[in-house]
Formats: sequence, structure tokens, C-alpha cells
Amino acid sequence: MFQFNFSITRTVSRNISSYPIALCEVKHSSEYFKRNPDDISYDAEIISNIIPKVIFDWEKSTGYLLLDHTIQALVPNIKSINTNMINLGFNHLNIREFTNFKYYPENWNYSDAKTALDTSRYFIIPEAGNECAKLNLREEYTPLVMFNMVNNLEANYKAGFEDNDFTGLSPLIVDALATQAASVIDARTGFCQDFYSTPIAQVYAEYSINKQEIVIL
Repeated sequence: MFQFNFSITRTVSRNISSYPIALCEVKHSSEYFKRNPDDISYDAEIISNIIPKVIFDWEKSTGYLLLDHTIQALVPNIKSINTNMINLGFNHLNIREFTNFKYYPENWNYSDAKTALDTSRYFIIPEAGNECAKLNLREEYTPLVMFNMVNNLEANYKAGFEDNDFTGLSPLIVDALATQAASVIDARTGFCQDFYSTPIAQVYAEYSINKQEIVIL
């Protein structure tokens, strides 16, 4: 059995118009601001720099996307799919919609656009906990033979919370992000030593994607 994934990803769009934590939540989680509630000297930096960086770092380290994304992804080293035993995973969690899958067919003429894989030929194994979604071809439609080139098979999908509506976001994530942002200010002002405490690390681990490896049996 072969297991591959769409490991090459490109962010087509990322909605940075809003974030899942606000200034008030960061201040509420901060030891410094509990003692200095009227200090507004850090407000601009928290809003403009610290919150965006904490969200970016979360998405990069866990693979669990929060902001509304459009993603293009490629499988680097697969040129044909000969069996429905091949599962093709993704590098992100919280994918909400697959737009299409495209590839250059075996007889590609070097000029035509990629062919869209008909929806009747595949199904998606949904996300489950830390396990990513997976593309699986229906047995009756294998083999799928593609043009002999790397980075051929392409997926396009939407992930994160649509329109940055974070209503359904777990409070555990909100608290972890707010605490992580607050710890930046607290460390700077001498109120804590660690950016990444054990409770925060546990939440990050709980929502981190299980990385796939290529497996040959």
C-alpha cells in the first residue's frame, strides 16, 4: 500500500480582516495587565503585530487553519494511481470544501489546461480528530494514468472558518491563543518566563495534524 499526501501547498488567499482573539481577551489573560489595567501603550503592537503572529504561528505549527483560506496543493511524486488502496492526504485540518482536483492526462499536448477529475471517480474520507481528510479513487475508475511529470495532481480547497466567522471555534483554542499572545507582553515586562506553557502546549498538540509519511508495504 502506498500513502502519499498533497505536501506542496500554496496559499491563494488568506482573510486577515479579523482574528479569533481580540485585544480585550489578550489583556484579560495577561498578568501584566491585571496589575496595569489602564496601560494602553502596548495596544497598537498587540493588535497589529502580536495577534497576527500568534495566529500565523498556530496555523503553521498545527496545520489547523483558523482564518478563511483558499489553498492549492500538489502531490509531488505520483504519476499514476493503479489501485483504490492509495489514500492521498492533505497538510491541513479544518478543510470545509474541496473545489476540484485536476491533472494533466496521459496524452497531454503541452498546451491544454488541466483536466478536472470527475466527482463520480473519487470520494473523500473526512477528517477525524488529528487525522486529515483523504482523497480516494473509486475502484471501478482505477487506474488513473497521468502525464509523466512531477507535481501533476492538484487539489484546490477552502479551509478555516468561512468569512472568519469564529462563532464555532473551541473556547480552548481561544484561551490558548489569548494566553500565548499575553505571554509575549508578560515576558517582556518580567511577569513570566515561558512563551509556551504546558497548558498551551497541550491545546496545540490536541489540534495538531498527524503528519503522514510515505509508506510502502
